[in-house]
Amino acid sequence: MVKMVKSKLHRWGLTTDQITALAGNGTLTDRITLYSPVQGTVIEKLIVQNSAFKAGDALYRIANLDTVWVYLDIYEADLPWVRYGQQVEITAEAIPGRVFKGQVTFVQPVVNEETRTVRVPVHVENKDHELKPGMFVSAVIKSALAGDTHADHAVQTPGAESAKYFCTMKCEGEKTYDREGNCPVCNMKLELVPKATAPGVGVLAVPVSAVLDSGTRRIVYIEKSRGLFEAREVVLGPRTAGFFQVISGVTEGERVVTRGGFLIDSQFQITGHPSLFYPGGVMGGSEVHQH
Repeated sequence: MVKMVKSKLHRWGLTTDQITALAGNGTLTDRITLYSPVQGTVIEKLIVQNSAFKAGDALYRIANLDTVWVYLDIYEADLPWVRYGQQVEITAEAIPGRVFKGQVTFVQPVVNEETRTVRVPVHVENKDHELKPGMFVSAVIKSALAGDTHADHAVQTPGAESAKYFCTMKCEGEKTYDREGNCPVCNMKLELVPKATAPGVGVLAVPVSAVLDSGTRRIVYIEKSRGLFEAREVVLGPRTAGFFQVISGVTEGERVVTRGGFLIDSQFQITGHPSLFYPGGVMGGSEVHQH
């Protein structure tokens, strides 16, 4: 019977010392101190003295600010650059000159239909509690342009070379596991760590200035020989700095026009050759034109 009562008091939130003190005193009390089950900072107080409450009501909201989550809104066009495990540099106007380091922990599988963005949570160490809940921050995700941009390629987390599985809830921080199974804390299924992008893999790219974009199609002009040009429709990948990755339309070694492309295109239009806005040409001319 005593064991059952002690177990009930434990469920109510009393500590072992409090239960022992109550048993030793042998007297009733109308006041008891309930301790928070977690260590942290009170961020919201939902009750005042003499307030009534019932089971399930939240009295305080407590957060451990030693680590915080930064939620980034990533536009659809930028999604090819974002992968699990990438390092993130975070700055806040409220803390000038300070750069916080974080890591991409998840890429949500849905797009916000109003903003056309995908939310990406980033785990950030915040031991000095400089970052506060609700702050606006800016973030930079550095990604290398590699030869294969499929979803199974990503930057691995430090130490992930020997461990292959991780918990998406980050119950134990950045810890990874060497076998398939469930998280020992939350019991959720462990996910496979994405493969690392092979270093030193180059890609075919053209300068941004070489691409003529009508909104529905993109072309570049290839120099077939001196003064002889050909309009070539291209399929492009992500943009990085001053270059577009080329998926198809141009092969390695071909020379592309990087300046004066619109001038050449206007000449193609005047002569009726296929051009940016007239894929078949006005008079069905050849795609190759002397200029």
